[in-house]
Amino acid sequence: MFFPYVLILIEQIDKIKTFPQNEQKEWLVCLIYVIKNCHRENILRSWWKKDTQKNHIAFLNLLLLAIKIESDSYMLKEISTLILDILEDFQTDMYDELKVEDSRLMENYFNVLKKLLQQKQTVSFLSNLFLTLRRYIFEFKNTLF
Repeated sequence: MFFPYVLILIEQIDKIKTFPQNEQKEWLVCLIYVIKNCHRENILRSWWKKDTQKNHIAFLNLLLLAIKIESDSYMLKEISTLILDILEDFQTDMYDELKVEDSRLMENYFNVLKKLLQQKQTVSFLSNLFLTLRRYIFEFKNTLF
């Protein structure tokens, strides 16, 4: 029911980046709530299978912005775990698009993973992140190297 909110944020990402940090945080907390509570298979995953690469990149940039905004928050672990789970699904569904050499999509996908790695995280989260990175490197080694 609230998924159109995500689409609005994707369309308005350039404006959102100009907002003060506290206002960005309010918008992005709502984004996280919608993503967390939407039916992932029927809504989120079917959306990105049908949408454009430009919107995929904007979506990944929203996730990146959410990590940056929440970097000192008590919600960081929950948000990071959700984003990592979303990235796993994205990697599975967008495999062919990510595999293209010099892909902007791959660059933005990696930026989100890198930002997750740069944050102060719990040991359990880092364990999951390293598993995701291992899978990422294994599946895209020819594209990366």
